[in-house]
Amino acid sequence: MKRWHLGGLDADTPTAGRLRDTLRVLLEVHLNQREAARQLGVHPHTIAYRLRQIEAQLGYPVSERAAALHAALLVRDVLG
Repeated sequence: MKRWHLGGLDADTPTAGRLRDTLRVLLEVHLNQREAARQLGVHPHTIAYRLRQIEAQLGYPVSERAAALHAALLVRDVLG
């Protein structure tokens, strides 16, 4: 299930890990990019860039499946 939802974000690479962390924070702050940037200590443009990368990896907008993505991230955290 998680691979289907996370696609390329499920990879064990530094880039995928950074994008998963960004996605997790974005989902926790209800896709508020400014708040995500504040929490991650990066510029809001960085979040916008990462969000474009995330959505390119997924093939759909995060907002379309936010709950499923959040669940997939939690499953990945628990199961590895």
